[in-house]
Amino acid sequence: MGEVAFALVLLAGAGLFLRGLQKFAQHDPGWRVDGLVTAEVQLPSQRVIDPKKAAEEDARKVAFVDQLQRRVSEISGVTQAAVCNSQPVWGFQSSGPFIIEGRPAPDPANVPEIFMEPVTREYFDTLGVHLIMGRNFTTADTVDHPRVTIINEMTARQFFPDESPLGHRIGWPGGDHNWREIIGVVNDVEFPATLDAPYTRYQSFYPLPQMPWGSSWTLLLRGSTKPETLSNDLRSTVAGLNSEVPVVEIRTAQSIVDRGLGNVSLLGTLLGAFAVLGLALAAIGIYGVTSYSVVQRTGEIGIRMALGAKPSNVLWLVLSRGAQLSLLGSVLGVAAGYGVTRFLEYAIPTLPTHDPVAFGVISVALVLVALLACWLPARRASRVDPIDALRCE
Repeated sequence: MGEVAFALVLLAGAGLFLRGLQKFAQHDPGWRVDGLVTAEVQLPSQRVIDPKKAAEEDARKVAFVDQLQRRVSEISGVTQAAVCNSQPVWGFQSSGPFIIEGRPAPDPANVPEIFMEPVTREYFDTLGVHLIMGRNFTTADTVDHPRVTIINEMTARQFFPDESPLGHRIGWPGGDHNWREIIGVVNDVEFPATLDAPYTRYQSFYPLPQMPWGSSWTLLLRGSTKPETLSNDLRSTVAGLNSEVPVVEIRTAQSIVDRGLGNVSLLGTLLGAFAVLGLALAAIGIYGVTSYSVVQRTGEIGIRMALGAKPSNVLWLVLSRGAQLSLLGSVLGVAAGYGVTRFLEYAIPTLPTHDPVAFGVISVALVLVALLACWLPARRASRVDPIDALRCE
């Protein structure tokens, strides 16, 4: 019973972990990972204190990004291109508290956090993010026009459950709040390269001309050209705009996801190997215990067969006892395995470990292995010669 129970716990933990990892890898993150190439562009940065010069620096940065996107879109094989502050493979980089205009100020200790991502208007089409309501950014959404934002579905459901969020304004606590009108809602964007749960699921996107933060930008390219072929054309295109701007980390989004989950996959493989080893040891142990029990009962079996018991009766005698103990052990293992499932849910919240089908298949498989381990000595017991058994007695 103990061997079956412990083997089931180990198999359940490994099986649920591997199945959860497989489901996570196949889960739709809300955007198209396949066919997307990313690259990092580092613009020369300098600290500007004077507001007028800072505005001029932002204008030059926006102009460069606009030229960069146009030129990159003309590269052979590139069908779509966009520029953003951070790629959604690992997660967005910038976040901050926000408030909603016209609503009571929240408790300072409970002000909600929201991701803030400046993007070009081609961002959603390039990624494959769907606009649920409202409109996309346009060329008119510049620094000289009213500030606007697009939020994700989670933010809309949480803060505008019974009304449309379009037309409402969100801003930052303190100061003039920097109010921005909500003009659209898109589906939630998830981060497929990490199992860590984001500290906030609220997301907002801003037109890049209105928020040209930082000097490091991410290029998103979609097309038929391979990254190896694209890298030279991309570097030469950027060098044609500014030879001092390096282009690094030219990779497919899928390769980044695989790299991010590589260590977890290795852990799952090792856990699976230990589970198989545990299953083998459990089968050997059950076989040994059953064989020893049969040897001890040789005299009894000989008497039963001398009194008319058939080989099938002896086979059933040994197998039924082994099946009873295996089933009891599996019940204990299922109870302990449920605790393992709860632990995995607590340790890795984003890993889908709730899988009753996998649990049932593992339990049935283990019981069958245990019965096979019992069947071999039971078969040998059914062939005991009654005369030899009684002579030993």
